[in-house]
Amino acid sequence: MPRFDVRDRLDGIKVPALILVGRHDYITPVAQGEEVSKGIPGASSRFSSTLDKPGI
Repeated sequence: MPRFDVRDRLDGIKVPALILVGRHDYITPVAQGEEVSKGIPGASSRFSSTLDKPGI
């Protein structure tokens, strides 16, 4: 599987950003979502349990 790593460019994002992560997200786990949030100036991150339960 190809890898796409742009962490060194996250500080270039100059618009409000909200990073949503779910406990069972295997593509972007919570720890990676937090890392992305820390890399974007002014970003916030949220954990949402409803993302784990589609249809709710």
